[in-house]
Amino acid sequence: VASQAGAMAKVARYFASALAQRIYKIYPRESLEDLHMHFYESCPYLKFAHFTANQAILEAFAGATRVHVIDFSLNQGMQWPALMQALALRNGGPPAFRLTGIGPPQPDNTDALQQVGWKLAQLADT
Repeated sequence: VASQAGAMAKVARYFASALAQRIYKIYPRESLEDLHMHFYESCPYLKFAHFTANQAILEAFAGATRVHVIDFSLNQGMQWPALMQALALRNGGPPAFRLTGIGPPQPDNTDALQQVGWKLAQLADT
């Protein structure tokens, strides 16, 4: 219970800080990618949601030789390395795995999804 209270206090503190920055138009110097990583590391609820979803995917595709996942909010792709590792360690060997990521356009017109895709592809090669 104490860890939940600490996590909720941390989330509330980050929310209040972000709200104040938005009201006063003070934008952080960190990149959006860094901010997503900090949020993911500090919020156990998101990690738990990813773990639960990955378990459901593993169960749904048990024994399948091909797996195609479509992520409609890929962002940084933080959910998928754990699933890829679990599929790689599966009895009978890993299935053919395909991940299709869809996400919003970036404010600076960079192709962030392609960068995330390259990182995930590098992980898949290891």
